[in-house]
Amino acid sequence: MLVTSQDKTIHCLGIGGAGVGAIAELLLRQGYKVSGSDVSSSKLLNHLVQIGAKVYPEHNASNIENADIVVYSTAITDDNPELKAAYEKKLEVCHRAEMLARIMKPFKKITVAGTHGKTTTSSMMANLLLAAGIDPSFAIGGWVQATQSNSYLGKGEWFVAEADESDASFLYLESDIAIVTNIDEDHMQTYDHDVQKLLIAFEKFLNKLLPNGLAVLCIDDDNIKTIIPHLKNNIITYGQTDLADWQLTHFVQEGMTSYFAIKRKNLPTLRVSLQMPGVHNALNAIATAIVAHELGLSDEQITVGLTAFAGVGRRFQMHGEVTVEGGMALILEDYGHHPREVAAIISAVRACWPDRRLFMIFQPHRYSRTRDLFHEFVDVLQKVDVLFLTPVYAATEPPIEGADSAAIATALLGKGQSSVLVQSLENLHLMIKEQLCAGDIVIFQGAGNIGHYAKSLVLWESS
Repeated sequence: MLVTSQDKTIHCLGIGGAGVGAIAELLLRQGYKVSGSDVSSSKLLNHLVQIGAKVYPEHNASNIENADIVVYSTAITDDNPELKAAYEKKLEVCHRAEMLARIMKPFKKITVAGTHGKTTTSSMMANLLLAAGIDPSFAIGGWVQATQSNSYLGKGEWFVAEADESDASFLYLESDIAIVTNIDEDHMQTYDHDVQKLLIAFEKFLNKLLPNGLAVLCIDDDNIKTIIPHLKNNIITYGQTDLADWQLTHFVQEGMTSYFAIKRKNLPTLRVSLQMPGVHNALNAIATAIVAHELGLSDEQITVGLTAFAGVGRRFQMHGEVTVEGGMALILEDYGHHPREVAAIISAVRACWPDRRLFMIFQPHRYSRTRDLFHEFVDVLQKVDVLFLTPVYAATEPPIEGADSAAIATALLGKGQSSVLVQSLENLHLMIKEQLCAGDIVIFQGAGNIGHYAKSLVLWESS
């Protein structure tokens, strides 16, 4: 148990966030009293209220009067009135990942880390185990369709968790099996803008594997290849290269469905169909297949489970079509906010609809990321046919000169690529409709609030 009595209250700062919200639901399901505060309404927040959370719409010291433990995330600043009051009252205060580690302690643990793909991979893992009747618990950054939540308390012995490197909080977690999809330069302020410190953090994470633990690593990634000699545990690799223990081969894209084979050392080749486009998602599927095999699932259970996986919210999510002169335009949303992720989405769209125009509404996420990866963003956004650039979603950061959408637009123009600079999101729908053509693939791209406008465009057009 986490506290001496389940009559005590655990208060969650930023309870509507994916990470803290997942923990709040797990605590509620275990019988704890849970309160929390969040200034933004959301589907997750409404869900938590429905299952018993007491939620305050603002941050105020009085909100923690009945709290025994206070949980916070890295997004909560030191001057938050509730966090300050918790320290003044000498309450037990713990980071979100520390509480997650405590919840996971009685379980056998599967963690999924990596700069890109961890939400999709962990969701795929949870769905595969659910389909096989293993009934795992999980805490994931995205909305899982099978349970209509981003966390779940199952009756099985396994727990699947997304492990977050962005604030180095994945170092709180221990694992029996750990997947690392890739290691890329993002959130580098956490690592003093030093790639070596980033790599050392991943080494520490993997070397915290429990006895007889297993690391499942994508060997295509150069940074992963760099750290492998420093790891102390059992390793199974996957990827497209001949070096991989489980190798992706014969990949074919037909519309939104991917078909591929998995060539395995000393095992029969698996043939898989996946209701998700892109080589990157095929690789994510192979990582989950490795873990499922290690847990004793049959090849049939693995292939059937992967075929049944219908995706995760905000990851290449289809919202519907809108009517334009001469036909329809398809509206999609994707959470990717790093150049490598945007490139993967562009590649997937081109594979699905090679003859259709790609219309992207891109919302940069954080000024610091825009600054650090500015040239990479410019390079990848050149591959879009029609580009709208919205204001940066700051995520509490102050503006940085030369690291905004106007600067991206100027750099693109210097390379011969025009774009539309959106000054305000208020009239975004009208601006989009003015430029839409029949057959367009419209994708709202970014980790901020841009996805709301994808949904509302479809609703607005149908009203």
